[in-house]
Amino acid sequence: LIPPLVQTTIEKFFIDKYGTFPLTGQQTLTLEEVQKHKSEDDCFVIVSGKVYDVTPYLNLHPGGYKLLFRNSGADGTRDFEAGFHSRRARAILQLLYVGTLQSSSRFGAGLFGSMAAPKQTIQKLDPVKWTSCTIESIKIDNHDSICLEITLPKEYSSLSVPIGHHLALAIQKEGENQQTMTWRNYTPILVAGKRFVVLIKKYELGALTTLLHLLKQKDNIFVRGPFGTFDYGKARGKPLFIVAAGTGITPMVRILVDHCAHFPSVKVYLLLANRSPKDVVLSEQFNILLQKHQSIIQVHHFFSNYDEEIPVVKGMIHTGRIKGE
Repeated sequence: LIPPLVQTTIEKFFIDKYGTFPLTGQQTLTLEEVQKHKSEDDCFVIVSGKVYDVTPYLNLHPGGYKLLFRNSGADGTRDFEAGFHSRRARAILQLLYVGTLQSSSRFGAGLFGSMAAPKQTIQKLDPVKWTSCTIESIKIDNHDSICLEITLPKEYSSLSVPIGHHLALAIQKEGENQQTMTWRNYTPILVAGKRFVVLIKKYELGALTTLLHLLKQKDNIFVRGPFGTFDYGKARGKPLFIVAAGTGITPMVRILVDHCAHFPSVKVYLLLANRSPKDVVLSEQFNILLQKHQSIIQVHHFFSNYDEEIPVVKGMIHTGRIKGE
């Protein structure tokens, strides 16, 4: 499961530094102690109340050392859970274990299971803990995609998801606990009050999408978040040039709606790539948006597998076509 190079590198580091491998004791560290380990030669990270010495893995991390090092000496739970991590990644993390964070350390109440959250009449969605929500409605979008409208529990306040950020969805199968649930990140196409809408495309071998397509109205679904680093503010109000393929359009939907509502004279150029017209998603919503803002929106469809004689561009998107060649 764990690549030999990774195993031997971590093992050698731990034996040289701690005299043993793996560390299996019940060492408890305070937040102040963890914060002292924040250099490239000595880097501790907290994930879900446990402390890991990630120093030997910094330069082995598939995403580059910066993804780990930005949480050096601090809590990296949100970043870790925001991305998809395989069983291998979680197994590697366990090799790096050095201790448990003291429960009295200065962290937000309720962040870890050992810390009781204060009672509140109004709650917000948590990026770490799963919240059981309700499927309010289900709408068929095209031959392999549906839109799920999901509502937060009544005790929760309105949902806030920055444009371009996403939420994690999970289904708890029989016999599973919340730590072993299959989950994926989805970018909402609508956020309003306590509800949000996500587009779900079904993949025949998809571990989660096949289950999501079996959901019925009023079924439960687990949600956590929001997550993301996208900063729409830098581009807000400027002419937009958007290229998207298939369901890759979903992060762009709220950008388009916001742009049209607040900057009705600023142009938008949208290039959409799909296999064929039947694979285009959210066509009804886009038609409504185009009718209202046809003076500023230009849409160009590209179909890679379509033989009908209609006025569309056939084939793949490439730099020449983007340049208009």
